[in-house]
Amino acid sequence: MLSAIALRRLRLLSTAPSSVQIRSKLTFLAQLAGMGYRVENPQDYNDSVLYDFTETVEVLKAMRGGAVDYVPLFSGFPDKVPENDAYFVDRLIGFLVRDCLTYPQGTRLENGAVVPDWLFDLQQFGADPISQMQDPKLWAAAREKQADRNQDAHVEWISLRFADFEEIEACALAYLRANLYAKSSIQETLRPDLTWLLAHFGAEAIDPAQVVFRETKTYLSHYFWTRQDYATVARLCDTPTDYLRLFAALSGGDVSLAEKTTYPKLTRVQRRLVLGALERATNLAEDLRRYRGLWLALGRGLHPGAESKRFPRAAQAFHELRNGTIRTFNSSIEMAFQAGKSLEMLEKLAERPSLLARRLQQLLRANPSAQATILDRLRRVAPEVPLKLLIQLESYFRHQWRSKYRVIVNKKGKMRVVPRPYTLNGELLEQLADLLQAEIRAQVALKGSWSGKKCWIDPELKRYTIPFQLRKTSDGMMVLGRGTRLPLEPGKVLRLFVYWKQNQRRTDLDLSLIKFDQEMRATGNVSYTRLASGGIVHSGDIQDAPHGAAEFIDVDLSVVRELADCRYLAPQINHFRGEKFNQMDCHSGWMIREQVDASYQTFDLKTVQNKFDLTGSSGYCLPILVDLAKSEILFVDLYVTGSGSQNTAERSVHDVSVLSREMVRLGEMLPNLYDLAVLHQQARGAEPVDQPEEAKITFGLSGRTYSADRMEKILSELC
Repeated sequence: MLSAIALRRLRLLSTAPSSVQIRSKLTFLAQLAGMGYRVENPQDYNDSVLYDFTETVEVLKAMRGGAVDYVPLFSGFPDKVPENDAYFVDRLIGFLVRDCLTYPQGTRLENGAVVPDWLFDLQQFGADPISQMQDPKLWAAAREKQADRNQDAHVEWISLRFADFEEIEACALAYLRANLYAKSSIQETLRPDLTWLLAHFGAEAIDPAQVVFRETKTYLSHYFWTRQDYATVARLCDTPTDYLRLFAALSGGDVSLAEKTTYPKLTRVQRRLVLGALERATNLAEDLRRYRGLWLALGRGLHPGAESKRFPRAAQAFHELRNGTIRTFNSSIEMAFQAGKSLEMLEKLAERPSLLARRLQQLLRANPSAQATILDRLRRVAPEVPLKLLIQLESYFRHQWRSKYRVIVNKKGKMRVVPRPYTLNGELLEQLADLLQAEIRAQVALKGSWSGKKCWIDPELKRYTIPFQLRKTSDGMMVLGRGTRLPLEPGKVLRLFVYWKQNQRRTDLDLSLIKFDQEMRATGNVSYTRLASGGIVHSGDIQDAPHGAAEFIDVDLSVVRELADCRYLAPQINHFRGEKFNQMDCHSGWMIREQVDASYQTFDLKTVQNKFDLTGSSGYCLPILVDLAKSEILFVDLYVTGSGSQNTAERSVHDVSVLSREMVRLGEMLPNLYDLAVLHQQARGAEPVDQPEEAKITFGLSGRTYSADRMEKILSELC
């Protein structure tokens, strides 16, 4: 398991002392190259890598989405895609023949349906061409044809490295700590690997004091609670709300506490542990009042009244909570804002610097004549505001004037666009941004001097945003922040794909694409209702997936770039019926292709630029946005509510237009890795150099001191 995690997460191939056979080495490296992987240190090869060769190959295939079979509806895609109207008529005739004739002539499928031979050539289909549902024989025959096809000459290389057991142990431990100490949430899909690493290294391998993100504390508390390590739980749970999150996790609920949840039954030992923590809490009444309904539900299982002699303060707080007599700090702040007396609460807010920072715009807006006083108070408490929050606020205020709308991405990965009700004046925004920037530099300088060291920063990092919210980020080949821009190679074919395999119910997903002009006005789409348009071709609609279904869209970039009304392409994956994305094996991604006629494999894993799992429960997903003018792919990774079923491209055009427009703006406003690197280089006194070979500290895309593909290290050490 350690070797699999090291390969999947760290790109490390495990080795042990062994002999070296040149033929085995060349064969192994050639097979890796055939999947689009190359090794940075081939000289460290030995035959021990062959011990788990089958498992290694399966992991490498799965990383790029190649561990499953891709069988589109039209086997001749992209060459032989029928005219949409003619194909619809043929399907209609096929349904009429089935329904009206007692003994229709043709090929009988496994489900008993008959396909007239004079209507369809079944060798051209991977599923029933009439119902578009999968048939085992058609699927198997089409799969074999795919396997016999040629491979594309294009390769999107991924680098691996050989490492011995000691290095893998050290790297895995560093990876575990970096994720746990990061100033951001952990990807949900990453937790099984981290849980295994926790069990492997033990509780003593981590320092609870360095775990600062609340949801990460909840994850760890859950881990140690289930192992009855209550001492470590007590070190991780600083506030009553931490215990609420823990119990939500134990019952499979929402640890962000945004939704109602049930709570587990507690033993007497566990009840007394929690009541003892409540008894010692500094702001007990306020913490209980903040989540009154949840605490009232939990209180019935804690029995605080029965333990009132041992925990009198906790028992009294629950009594006041039930009677509604608690008045909290937050309620006082809210009442002051509602009464127009927020300035009177300035000193109270300053007692909680992070809260003051979060309410800053509201304070400044409500008190225009006292803005200088508010800024002065912020300046004095800013050293106590976390660096991550300062970076986010600085970017927010510096770019606020650029849009009339505000983009909100919640903890579930869903996005809302709301009108911005108020914008501070330009001079004040500049003062505020400068104040925050000065404090950011001061806090970064405290992280340690780099004086006398040389530093190289890859300009390509300007494309990469800092992903401060990772919990719902899709798990894939790359961990990318929303708004990140990846280069799109000119003159190639961009092939989009989606794969899903239903579990218990018939499930239909639909890959679609909407074209937009410069002003983000829709100018057409390609989907199952329109199979081709101006250099864009769809592989056909499959309406169930017992064997695993796949849909593709090809974009001939040389053609679409010449279209006057096409600046952006917005792919989407619609949930039409059946199981949700997060209820089945489901992933998406894109390839860069050189050769795309029907003599080449439809899915060629070595051409995959990115593959990521689909994990939302919404109506449709917006994975990326293609900017043709800039030759870039904007990473979006959003799930949109849509409808419970029957979501289509045509019904979502307006919403996709608004979301896409604001994602373009948001990507330009978010803090990026390049600016973060320059900030550390300047504030910590390193000397900038032009070549990475000259530097002791390097920032880049991969294989550097700080790399975009090791985001957990950046979030734990630099933010």
